[in-house]
Amino acid sequence: MNIQKFALTAAFVATTAAIAGSAFADARYPVDAPFVSTKTRAEVVAELTQAGDEGRLNYSHTLYPNTPAVASTKTRAEVIAELTQAGDQGRLNYSHASYPVTSEVASTKTRAQVRAELAAANVDTDQQLTGSN
Repeated sequence: MNIQKFALTAAFVATTAAIAGSAFADARYPVDAPFVSTKTRAEVVAELTQAGDEGRLNYSHTLYPNTPAVASTKTRAEVIAELTQAGDQGRLNYSHASYPVTSEVASTKTRAQVRAELAAANVDTDQQLTGSN
C-alpha cells in the first residue's frame, strides 16, 4: 500500500510540475510593462547636463580631471631634429634603441680574403663530417 501511495504521489508531483512548467514557459519575466515618460527630451538633457556640471555622473571622462590641450612651441622640423639627435645618442627607449648603441666596425679584410676563409672552413667541415683528411 505504501508503494502505491508513493507512486501516486510521484505521478501527481510530475504532472503538477509539467503543468506549471508549461504555464511558466509562456510567461515573460520580467513582465513587459509599457514605459511612458512624463518628461520631454529637453528636460532629460537639461537634467543630464546639470548632473554632469555637479559631478554626479559616474563614467569615464567625469572621473578624471579635464586637461587642457597644449599647443606646441616647436616646429615639425625642430621635433624631427631632436628625435634624430636622441636616436644617434642612444637615448630612445624602444625596440632596437633600447640596447646600447655599438659603433660600426670596418672590416680589415677584403671580400676575396673572406671568401677564401669561408671556403677553407667549408672544406674542413666537410672533411670532419666524412672523416676524411
